[in-house]
Amino acid sequence: MKVVIPKVRQQIERRCLPTVLLIILLSLQALGQPYSWPSWQAQTALGNSFSSRQLDGKVVVVSVWGSWCPSCRRQLPILNALQSKYDAQDFQVLTFSLDRSDAVHRQFVKDQNIEVPSIYAREGDGLRVVKMLQHGAGTLEAVPTVLIYDKKGQLAHRLVGFFNHRQLSELVEPLLEER
Repeated sequence: MKVVIPKVRQQIERRCLPTVLLIILLSLQALGQPYSWPSWQAQTALGNSFSSRQLDGKVVVVSVWGSWCPSCRRQLPILNALQSKYDAQDFQVLTFSLDRSDAVHRQFVKDQNIEVPSIYAREGDGLRVVKMLQHGAGTLEAVPTVLIYDKKGQLAHRLVGFFNHRQLSELVEPLLEER
């Protein structure tokens, strides 16, 4: 009695192996592709228009936060200070609020003297931008979440939780030195 299965298996392997290898190769190539900023525009809490084109060629620190979050409240002044420290360089801090309403977001930004651009992210353009960020950086599981992009718009660091000024500076400075 002949066993036919090995011959069938060999035929399948010969036909499928190149396709499987191509799929694996393309998957690995896609994993190696860094995330880049998509084109977008949104209104800040202070009523200014902000566009992703303003980020071109800059190291960008994005923070997703909420005013109810104690760690976020501690981190926002640090982000203001970080912007002031590196303002003369190609650097931008940008924040996205997950507050319950845009009115709460705007009032908090005003009361806390938050100077960096802050965009409401529960609806409209802000929500669309945060969804794009999630596409490239993964699920935003907690606040604060900080995403740090290099000058080419590629995600360099993804941080969850509170990070102090020194820790953020240590991540930002090498990116500022890159050409």
